[in-house]
Amino acid sequence: MRPASRVVGRRGPGAGAAPPEAPGPSIARLALLAAAVLGAAACASGGGGTSVPPADRGAGSPERAASTRLVGRGEALLDAGRARDAASVLERAVRVDPSNGEAYLELARARMALGEDEVARGLLDRAAALLRPYPEREARVDSLRARLGGGAPDP
Repeated sequence: MRPASRVVGRRGPGAGAAPPEAPGPSIARLALLAAAVLGAAACASGGGGTSVPPADRGAGSPERAASTRLVGRGEALLDAGRARDAASVLERAVRVDPSNGEAYLELARARMALGEDEVARGLLDRAAALLRPYPEREARVDSLRARLGGGAPDP
């Protein structure tokens, strides 16, 4: 017979508990932005290997629906002049569905409003790559690039 005080499957105090989180959201934000810039660089360097635009992998998914709701919330915040809050919501939209080009586009707008032009350029590159199946969105990307003072990225 086993002693009543023994718990099977535990290795000691706190076993199975989540590790403490790193202080502040800045590390997560930097990681997200670095991933966006690196992803854009891979797309710009021909990482896909074909000239046929890829289909929108996230279209119609529950993740896209959730991300799109967050994009709407972020746009409203941005239009209300709350760029920092908008950026936070839009970063969540990108995490929920990393294939949502609209989320990257609006996040670029928020970063531009915060004066983070280099970050915005990388986000616009990523948005352009993800929005290839939607040529009508190209004008919006080009308009934001023009506001940043740069055209399309080098081929």
